[in-house]
Amino acid sequence: MSSDIESVGERVRSGRDLLMDLAFRSFEAQAVHAAASLGIADHLEGRSMGVEDLAREGDAHAPSLRRLLRALVGMGLFAEPAPGCFQATDSGRWLSSGIPGSVRDSVLVAGGPLFHLACGGLADAVRSGSPAFERIHGMGFYDYLAAHPEAGRLFHSAMAGHSDAENDAIAGAYDFRSFRRVADVGGGQGGQLAAILRAAPGLQGVLFDRSADDEAGRRLSEAGVADRCEICRGDFFEEVPRDCDAYILKRVIQDCDDRAGVRILKNCRDAAAPGGKVLVIERVVSDEDEPSPGGVADLVMMVLLPGRERTEREFRELFARAGLELTATIGTPHGQSILAGELA
Repeated sequence: MSSDIESVGERVRSGRDLLMDLAFRSFEAQAVHAAASLGIADHLEGRSMGVEDLAREGDAHAPSLRRLLRALVGMGLFAEPAPGCFQATDSGRWLSSGIPGSVRDSVLVAGGPLFHLACGGLADAVRSGSPAFERIHGMGFYDYLAAHPEAGRLFHSAMAGHSDAENDAIAGAYDFRSFRRVADVGGGQGGQLAAILRAAPGLQGVLFDRSADDEAGRRLSEAGVADRCEICRGDFFEEVPRDCDAYILKRVIQDCDDRAGVRILKNCRDAAAPGGKVLVIERVVSDEDEPSPGGVADLVMMVLLPGRERTEREFRELFARAGLELTATIGTPHGQSILAGELA
């Protein structure tokens, strides 16, 4: 009997501890955001520093910085090889802006007012069924980015950096060599299209985005594919480039409710060359009620935009409404899937 009571007590304590840990995890996220804002990893790149020197370089209050670093050491992002002297760990180095694959911009976006304030409105979003972002910031998410260029620059840089880690794997997971001309619709700064063009040397590409800029041209030039790629600006809700064999939509449909998603898919279908395909690249969440990284991502979508993460069945229904047949779902190593739609 006593062992049963102890077992119940352990479950109660573990459940309580789990809830308390989850409730206060936002402070951990804000500590990481503070480290990124202060440029701590940049200052410590390749060296150790005393807290006083680090505070002077980062324009910070040394005793408060020491308290922040103590928490970050506990998270495994920094180390204290000698009392009051700090260095970045292998994990913490990813906060440095000077290394390929840096997550600094992503951390600044996730922990800054763009996301963080909106996430505080999650309960209201659940009550109302509409995104919290517009109520908190006074305008829609992408309208806000357009009205606040620095926030827009940071967000697009973060998304490009996030995509860079998966672009080659996605390009290698599907045979793009059979196509003549592909359009990356809503392709941002062109990283995914560049990877696809590198993987298929005979392919011509079109980068289509309403905010396509000089940064996209620079990235395509650095990738050595600018001579095979046309950059076009436009609104995919109105039209997309015509006569392409494939239309790539990476993390585009997830931003939309079903009606808007169908409109984009249908625009691609109507513009496609005979036998053309529409390739949606997104996370596919399970049809079963089971733990999934897509569950948390779906909450982010709930507070920011009208869209959501979808199951394969939901994608199939969306494709059908746009006159497309979902013929293949191909997983990639980074959790994204390529959903291939053919003209029905």
